[in-house]
Amino acid sequence: QYGGTSVYELVIIGRAPDCSTPIIEKGTVTPDSEIYSGATFNVSCDNGFVISGSSTITCTNGELSTSPTCVPVATVTCDENEMKLTLAEKSSFDTIRLNEKDCEFTGEVQEIKTDLEKCGTKTSFNSTHVIYKNQITGVTKTTDHTNGITREGEFKLAFECSYSRTGATEYASWQVKGTTVVQRVDGAGSLRFVLDLHKNGNFDDRVENFPFELSLNEDMYMQVTLDSLDPDLSLGVLNVQARNSESEDEGNLSYDLVKEGCIKDSTFDFIDTDSNSQPLSDPKVKRFTFKSFSFLDSHTAIFMHAIVKVCSVSNSSFGCTDLCSNGKRKRSVDGNSELNDERFHVYQGPMVAGYPIETKVATGSGGDIKLGSEVLTVLLLLHLLL
Repeated sequence: QYGGTSVYELVIIGRAPDCSTPIIEKGTVTPDSEIYSGATFNVSCDNGFVISGSSTITCTNGELSTSPTCVPVATVTCDENEMKLTLAEKSSFDTIRLNEKDCEFTGEVQEIKTDLEKCGTKTSFNSTHVIYKNQITGVTKTTDHTNGITREGEFKLAFECSYSRTGATEYASWQVKGTTVVQRVDGAGSLRFVLDLHKNGNFDDRVENFPFELSLNEDMYMQVTLDSLDPDLSLGVLNVQARNSESEDEGNLSYDLVKEGCIKDSTFDFIDTDSNSQPLSDPKVKRFTFKSFSFLDSHTAIFMHAIVKVCSVSNSSFGCTDLCSNGKRKRSVDGNSELNDERFHVYQGPMVAGYPIETKVATGSGGDIKLGSEVLTVLLLLHLLL
């Protein structure tokens, strides 16, 4: 009371806004109801997923702290040569191994690689895919010093890569850029065909990144390889074709450099010697060179396609020599009827050609091409021959 007047102090106490339950994909949040400011939500992830970030979310005046995410325990990357398993976080295992115990890693690794046909990788087939499977086993050793014993605890995680298959009943094949793999369904082995582009005639500087830009009329060096453990196999090149598509059946522009084993391009040549001018000793390797070009009035990228066959080294009747023999097709591997007359496709690219100051234009079967000033009469010769 002041001067006969009563004075009151009124204090209004308010409550901060609550927070609603957030949604975490592949995770569970508790409690499943609103919480008041200052309280927290707890987050757990579904099986096969782990938390990235804090496992708690705090409510402050109606606003939530940063929410975590649930990420896969591991991700799998598949390419033409290997499977790669990447763990979301470092493990606490002593060791990690694949199906074959010799393929062992330290427990701290987060990236585990294996070739498609190594470390105990198993191959299976269905009507649409070729499937490669392996498994990591994380081993943790525990020691009971009181009783003088030790035990191993194990964690297992299976992973796989699958590739769309083509091919006959006995063989299934799959393909990615630069590589074609032909796998025997009965598990007896596989063939791998690889087409590489190199930057020089020594074949020691393989192009890794595409699209690859080159100048018109530049020397191109390519190598096709048969990867097989069979020492009796050799490789033959039937067709080499440039096409504006990575599919051998698509695209509206094409140009044949080799057809049915016969050279059609005047700049094309097979290379039979190594960098020391010695004959190539590996019959599973074929090298060739030609001058780069582009399709006339088109800036489209070019993919190089090769059709190859497998032959026998020991039996000259089924060899890969003289494939351009009056258009007659020779049989392939003796005693391997499933491969007789089989043709295998492999491709590489894309490649993009620039334009020199001076160009000449020629016309040939399948498409017009633009050549550098030194490339002469490819298409004219073809026109005369056809």
